[in-house]
Amino acid sequence: MKALKDVKGIARTSLIILVVAIIAIAGIGIGTYIVMNPTATPTPAAFVCPTDGETFATKAELNQHLWTDTTPAHPKIPLTIWGWSGNEQILNRTAIETGFTTTYPNIELNPVAQAGTGAEYDLLTQAASSGSGAADLVGIEVDWGARFIPMDILLPLNQYGAMDYANKFPAWFWNSYVDNNTIYGIPWDASGAGALFYRSDVFDKYGLTVPTTMAEWKAVGQELKTKNSSWYLTFMPPDSSQIQFEMLIDSQGGPGIFRKNTDGTWVSNLDSAEALRALNFMEDLVDTGLAKAAPMWNDEMYAEMGDDVYASVLCAQWYTASLSAWLDRNTTHWKVAAFPQWTAGTPTSANRGGTSYCITTQSANPDAAWELLKWLFLSKNNARTLYQNCKYYPAYTELQTDPVVAIDDPYFGGQNVNAFIAANSMPYVNFHASPYSNLFNTYCNAMLQEVLLGTKSPEQGLTDAKANIDRDIAAGL
Repeated sequence: MKALKDVKGIARTSLIILVVAIIAIAGIGIGTYIVMNPTATPTPAAFVCPTDGETFATKAELNQHLWTDTTPAHPKIPLTIWGWSGNEQILNRTAIETGFTTTYPNIELNPVAQAGTGAEYDLLTQAASSGSGAADLVGIEVDWGARFIPMDILLPLNQYGAMDYANKFPAWFWNSYVDNNTIYGIPWDASGAGALFYRSDVFDKYGLTVPTTMAEWKAVGQELKTKNSSWYLTFMPPDSSQIQFEMLIDSQGGPGIFRKNTDGTWVSNLDSAEALRALNFMEDLVDTGLAKAAPMWNDEMYAEMGDDVYASVLCAQWYTASLSAWLDRNTTHWKVAAFPQWTAGTPTSANRGGTSYCITTQSANPDAAWELLKWLFLSKNNARTLYQNCKYYPAYTELQTDPVVAIDDPYFGGQNVNAFIAANSMPYVNFHASPYSNLFNTYCNAMLQEVLLGTKSPEQGLTDAKANIDRDIAAGL
């Protein structure tokens, strides 16, 4: 009997202790209890559908429900896509063709065309200032990402594990959308990588050797002039020579067209030795008659590219599409060579162009927007289809040598141009994004017209342009 009483006493005591413990936990709160007892695991809160009240264990399950349930109780999940030159329609078409809209039938894509990059950037700037009005997804060129990141209009993508995809793209391109180890855009096309385009028939006819250095390129022009004075080595368009100017600066290495001070402020780098060397080179080609100072974007220039006027052009990969679109003759004569080296034996290149897509912080459906980015740009198969729909040189590194991309191009005499760019340009690009490429374009375009047309010296032109740029940076423009 005594043993039985002892057992009952122990049980009674244990029950009292349990009750006291429950009361104590209730008093201090479950959160405090868990902190005091880290092995305690509360039941996770359910994710509730805002339309039908159904609950899900994870946010991913809830999203699947929202994106796939097309019953009347669930309104469509809209995604607005801004683009220019038909980019928004290319993305929409590819999403349909690759099954995004059938996999997620409740997501509704709304492509909206803008008049151009300038029009889109103006709208995005206004939205950042007003706090509303931005699309869910926006295309931003590689030299503009750094300008929009500080405006807090672009959504950080680390929360979706985007940094895990960094190795799928060229580091210099990916890093143009990174700030403080945070990524804000997913690369699409990398068509800005530099190269030398040349007329193989002219080189063959006059016994010219394809140059590998800047000095050799100039020497080719001199040799050509002695054999046929009507030919120009190239052109330096006063209205848009900032393209060649930036590439000539960057290809020398160094910080590029801007530099960031230790205190975080930015200044123009036009007082650098690289900038003066690049501008002197351009001016010398024009002054010696090897380059024609002619506008780049007009019918006269398009016609001259097809006639016997220019033997070569220093530009970006996107120029392959420009040539084939402008010209209907000499269709097997153009070829591509590596960007000329400043120092023999040191491969180099530069970049002027390329685009990533970003989610804005004003998106009402950022998870769905990320799903579309991931679907289009981070799946090799879907990115391949995207390339087939636009022929933009892919930023996705593995695709650059894919059989669909790296093909013999009949327009370039059967040369495999894309494979050549992948091997001889992409690995050597020197490019540094900054928030002020718009100021470089504005003031250097004006300065180059003065220098190349002989109304201002290179030294004075660089001094004036730098002063104007630094003044506007200090003014917060």
